[in-house]
Formats: sequence, structure tokens, C-alpha cells
Amino acid sequence: MMTRYRTDHQFRRIGLVAFAIALLGWPSDTSAQRAFVLNAVPSVRDAFAAPAPPPMLDRAYMRDQLRYPRVVEAWVSKRFNVIDMFEAQGVTYPAAEVFLRVFKKERAVELWARSPNQGEFTLIKSYEICALSDLGPKRRQGDGQTPEGFYWVDFLNPRSEYYLSMHVNYPNAADQLVGRGGRLGGDIFIHGDCVTNGCIAVTDESIKELYWIAVEARAVGQSRIPVHIFPTRLDEQNMARLARVYREQPGLVDFWRQLRGGYEYFERTRQLPDIRVSSRGRYLMPGEVDEHDGSVRVLGERVASTSTTLSVEAQRAHAAQAAAPRPSLRQDSRFVLGQPLSFAPGAEAGDSILVGGGQR
Repeated sequence: MMTRYRTDHQFRRIGLVAFAIALLGWPSDTSAQRAFVLNAVPSVRDAFAAPAPPPMLDRAYMRDQLRYPRVVEAWVSKRFNVIDMFEAQGVTYPAAEVFLRVFKKERAVELWARSPNQGEFTLIKSYEICALSDLGPKRRQGDGQTPEGFYWVDFLNPRSEYYLSMHVNYPNAADQLVGRGGRLGGDIFIHGDCVTNGCIAVTDESIKELYWIAVEARAVGQSRIPVHIFPTRLDEQNMARLARVYREQPGLVDFWRQLRGGYEYFERTRQLPDIRVSSRGRYLMPGEVDEHDGSVRVLGERVASTSTTLSVEAQRAHAAQAAAPRPSLRQDSRFVLGQPLSFAPGAEAGDSILVGGGQR
């Protein structure tokens, strides 16, 4: 095991030396620099491949993202640290699936991941939040609140005003039903620059890691990256404290009890629950019904579920990969196109996204 580990790291050192030598010939022209990096992607990635067989990568999508200088900087400065992070936790990189949990009171963004052959998610790293709103969900435009609930990252912005950013799909189905008829707002991102007006702000160094991990997650076929946002860790003690402090706001406490179901399910199983929404906008955990909704109607689309994060093609590819024997490092790797990134209507892959009149 140690011999194999040393051999893998020797390959990495050789790759680093080769890349450093190539950088001596780094062109001064910006277009030439981008062309240099894009042409280097396959060879550099292969030189630093993780010991486990790499998942199928959509290299066209990665190349498209690498047209942007900040994404290039994130790739060059963070990717190999990220590989080490995942390897230290026994998770293949790029992982089959990644998942984010946000805790407001603790000011933390947790990164979880799992390999194609793993049933449970593993905690990879926790990032400090440097700017965030108070406890409580977002209910209207301009309230300055960060949403709470079950969401996913639906697009990446490589030309953000806040270094790099990942858009959270607020308002989701539950938010739209609860806030029916009102102006709910939007423009919720996980971004850098440590400033916020309702977003989740981390340092630029943190967003570099998170953004590149999201890029490669998209490239291996994860069409949605789940994001669960909680007021705090909703264990029994903290839930009792919230009920006591906010006893004059029973509706808010009831909302947090809905969120607690998703929190407890993941704590117990290390898997994502199949969460749906009732016609009143209440989150329903597996097997639950809305006791106060006589029609017991449930929306067809899940707001959070492991089964919805990977495209059908990616699920089949990962299942086949997990069942296949582990190839040696001398075997050729085959790369299959994964699920492309979903952008706003009319936008093209790699374009910056303008939302609400401002570029986040």
C-alpha cells in the first residue's frame, strides 16, 4: 500500500516539474496564455490522476470554463490540493456526487462527497462563512435574508463581481407556494469577496476550491449539486433552544421543524432524503403527508434527492464503473461526455449570467 502511495506521488512530482518547466515559456499575450492552459489540460490531468480510476470527464465543458482567467487561477492553485483532500478521506476525485450543507449560526459550509461505489457521503472539508444574514428564511425581495431550506446549485458564474460564484435556485417550489403573490427576490449565490446582502460569502481562497470542485462535478455528470441551508445544527438541544427563543413566532419554529426532518435523515443515514413539497409549501420527508392539507397533494418534482442529482447517463456510467475491475495506471482511460451545465434561457455555456440587473 505504501509503495503504491509513493509511486502515485512520484507521478505527481514529475507532473509538477513538467508543468513548471512549461511555465518558463509562458507567453505574454492573454489569448496565447489561455490557449496554452487549454492545451495542457489533458496531459496535466493525466499526470496527476488519483490512484482510483478517474470518472468519465466532459473535457469540452472543462475547457469552456477554463476560458476565464479566474477559473484558470482556481484550477492551477487548488486542484491538486483538492485531490489530496479527497484522497485523505478515501473518496475518488472527481467524486460521483458532491453535496453542500450550510449552517448559519456556526457560519460553516460543509463539503460532502461520495465515490461511485459508495452509498454514504463523506465529509471532505468545512469552510468558514465570512458574511451571512441572521437566522430565518428569505420571504421577500430586499429583506437581506439568506434562504433556508433545500436547494441546489443550478449554474456557475466565472465572471462574478465577487471573484467566482455559484447560483442557488432560490426561490424553490416551497418558497413560491408560501410566498404566492409576493415579490420573492432572487440572486442568491455562494461567492467570494466576504461581503453579502443575503448571499453566502466565503473567502476567495475558499471559493476557488468550491468552484473548481463544482466544475468537475458537472463534468462527471452531476446535473444538480444539492445545497441544504439550516439556521443551525438542528439536533434536539438546538431545536429546543430555537423553540424557546422564538416562542413568539410559532410559524418560524414550525418551519424549522420541517427542516429538522431533512437534517436528521442525513445525520442518521449519510444519504440525501427524498424531499417533496405539499400543496401548502411544506417540506415532506419520506413517508410524510401534510396533516393540515386535506387534499394531501404533493408536487411531482423533488426538491432534494440523491436520485435526482445525477443524469440517467451518468448514473449508468458510474454504476458500470463501480462494478468493473480497477484498471492499472498503464491502461487507457476513456472519457465520456457528461451532463452539460444548465444555464438560464438563452445563455450559452461559459457565459456570465446577469440576474436581477446585476452580475453576481
